[in-house]
Amino acid sequence: MVYSDLDEHQALDYNNQALTLRRANGNRRGEAITLANIGHNFQALGEEDRALTYFNQALPIMRALGDRYDEAATLNNMAVLHSALGDKQKALDLYGRALSLQTVVGDRQGQAVTLNNMGNVYKALGETQRARKHWEQALSLAEAVGAIAEQATSLTRIANIYAEAGERQKALPLYNRALSLSRSAQSRRWEAMVLDDIEGELGHSQNALEGYKQALELQQAVGTDNYLLSVDLNSTSPSASRAWNSQGT
Repeated sequence: MVYSDLDEHQALDYNNQALTLRRANGNRRGEAITLANIGHNFQALGEEDRALTYFNQALPIMRALGDRYDEAATLNNMAVLHSALGDKQKALDLYGRALSLQTVVGDRQGQAVTLNNMGNVYKALGETQRARKHWEQALSLAEAVGAIAEQATSLTRIANIYAEAGERQKALPLYNRALSLSRSAQSRRWEAMVLDDIEGELGHSQNALEGYKQALELQQAVGTDNYLLSVDLNSTSPSASRAWNSQGT
């Protein structure tokens, strides 16, 4: 963690120097991108208010330049921050603006990211069905463009809803699809995230694991391929630890 913070501070120093140069050269797009990068630096350092200050500076420049892709990405990042600060409605408003821009420019992968994030907010607000609707929409878009990370996220979130409701046999194939996608992309990060969600839904108790194993055995009995989960259900130890936030909540 210390090294990560040092790297982030170094990146912040570099971006501040780049900002001065780009302003001096009249490079408006470079200025906007650098302001957003500084916002990312402060976001990574946990300084949400300072991050929002820089995102808010970047946004009108992007809008004036007609840079809808980066404007949508910036709105998305601002929504993540507002959600983290507890202003869920503001986050949803910003996500809605980002989604509108992404729809206009045909950025289906960006739409999937935004819809997944909106689903996270609705879930945090206790609106499970609205959350699921957004994750299902995200999944459809992500599948259409082959966006593996977004597919894995959507599948895992939907599976979590089933697991929370005790419908493990519905959750199993979704978790497996998410794991299969992560492994096909050789993404250890996404594989760990999916495994962490599975472990989080099961808890650490032996009873929970045994119940999940029984559901797995029923799936295997009817010919469903669940070998992906069988490896990680033989121990009560955590499969992985979540060391990042992959999506906004």
